[in-house]
Amino acid sequence: MHARHGSCTDEAPISQTQQSPSLDVLGTLLRLQILAFRRAPHFGGRLVLAILKALGLTYAIVVAALLGFLIPDTLSVWAPEVSALELVERGLLPAIGMLTIGRVLFQDIPTRGAEAFLLLPVQRQRVARAVLVRSLASVLNIVPMVFVIPFAARTIRAASGASAAWMVVVGVGALVALSHVGLVVWKTRLGERPIQTVALLGGLLAAVAGLDLATGGLIAQFRAPGGWVWVGLGWLLATGLSVHAYRGVVEALYLDRAARPAMPWARRRTAGANGFRQSGIRAFVEMDLRQLARTRYPRGIVLNAALLGVSLSVLGLVSPAGEPSTLLMVFAVATVAISAGQFTLPFTSSHYDRFLTLPSSLPTFLRAKLVLLISSVWGLGAIQLGLAMALDSADWSSHVLSVGTAVLFGSGVLVPIAIFGSSLGPKPIDVRDRVMLNTKVQSFPAQIVIGGTSIAAALLFLALGPRLGLMALAGIGAVGVAALPLWEQALLRRLRRQRHAVAARFRTSL
Repeated sequence: MHARHGSCTDEAPISQTQQSPSLDVLGTLLRLQILAFRRAPHFGGRLVLAILKALGLTYAIVVAALLGFLIPDTLSVWAPEVSALELVERGLLPAIGMLTIGRVLFQDIPTRGAEAFLLLPVQRQRVARAVLVRSLASVLNIVPMVFVIPFAARTIRAASGASAAWMVVVGVGALVALSHVGLVVWKTRLGERPIQTVALLGGLLAAVAGLDLATGGLIAQFRAPGGWVWVGLGWLLATGLSVHAYRGVVEALYLDRAARPAMPWARRRTAGANGFRQSGIRAFVEMDLRQLARTRYPRGIVLNAALLGVSLSVLGLVSPAGEPSTLLMVFAVATVAISAGQFTLPFTSSHYDRFLTLPSSLPTFLRAKLVLLISSVWGLGAIQLGLAMALDSADWSSHVLSVGTAVLFGSGVLVPIAIFGSSLGPKPIDVRDRVMLNTKVQSFPAQIVIGGTSIAAALLFLALGPRLGLMALAGIGAVGVAALPLWEQALLRRLRRQRHAVAARFRTSL
């Protein structure tokens, strides 16, 4: 009897353990993330940082709620001639657009916390749905709704009635959902399907902007008669894109599908042409190009930086002439160099121990990185010059001066600084990762060095004025280009001194 009773009591927990992941994936995911947070090294520092983040998020939510409720009273005192309703209806959609840009930088998709389910008998669809639901708990989703709900309850309800207020709340919810699932698509699909992802989201952005222009204000149409049509269209777009986002999360969680090379030439292989067998500059350059063509995370970083550089160039060209637009043009050509440069060593983290055993590997590796990053500066500079000439060919001399300054400063200053930053606290990178812009692999010392250099250059430019500022940056860049051999020797000494510390960091961080 005792033996039989003991076997029954032993079997019950096993049955519950087998069933609980499939019954409550989301709850188990949250519990595992809490346990991982509590058991991680340096728990005290992580706890303090988490408390500071919680206080900041609470402050943002409270301010958004108060602003939504009190904005009519505030405007009646500071700007009586401005209508709070018209102001919010004109500015809310651009604000959601800016919020989407902030998502790319600060919001992540919690696929890492779901890796514990990969070896359990749980359907990947359930895990993907749990990850999507978990990702909704973002302050970037909460703050817009916390602002809109009290604003609609007080201001829109008084102007157009309770039904119109509800329509605005539901319609803004559709736009926030569209922004969120667009981020999921961007972070899970861009690395593998860059052209399709950019075309899909670019077309969606153009469609929303076109609707806003055609209707004379999409937010205002939500509270107009027949606004349910526009609200339904918004939720239809969000639902359709969420299906694509869901499939992207499934693929990001389970890396069991062979990667399709982004470029046909990446399929060709030549014996002995690998940089980890032959330490020539050409071999290292070819190795980097193959890695960008075949692996998702490095390719996604470079594509994001290239798109950002082109976007900044266009923004600088269409903005009114002045110091801010000129500064945008100067730094736009170095986005790839800055982004990829700070990952110079992390991109090789999986093979770093093997890399150190090659004869004369560090000098040739460093020169190959300089060649690639400087080539990216010249390539974006050529694109910027072409855009400038297409928009305003009459003022070609100023365009040549601006682009030339940007190329010189990027090649002679920002490229070496970015490579130097890659040796400051580098973290290992899983090149198979499909989730883009993972902040867990960012090196804040590298960003401080690069950001400090950029801020110093911007302050010098602003202090001297547009023309003298450009001449000063061009002179500094020319000196930096002329001193590239000295840069190379200094960086080489730095890498040699840090090579074993970096190797130990890569091994202990995995």
